[in-house]
Amino acid sequence: QKCSACSRAIVDASVYDKFVEKLKTAVDQIQIGPAEENYRMGPVVSAGAERSILSYMEVGKTEGRLLNGGMKAEG
Repeated sequence: QKCSACSRAIVDASVYDKFVEKLKTAVDQIQIGPAEENYRMGPVVSAGAERSILSYMEVGKTEGRLLNGGMKAEG
């Protein structure tokens, strides 16, 4: 398993709105499923990793602006 998640993005104010729009569009198109069926995003490696990710999501809700989801994915 490889995680290439970005925890921060520094975006110039002059392109911020367009960046957020494009990011949300891209995230909305992510499909979750098993790697053997060629999905680009699947389950995390362990329960500990899951707890860590959910914790980061809660931090993001307080430090930033929620654009998509904000909760554990189904499955």
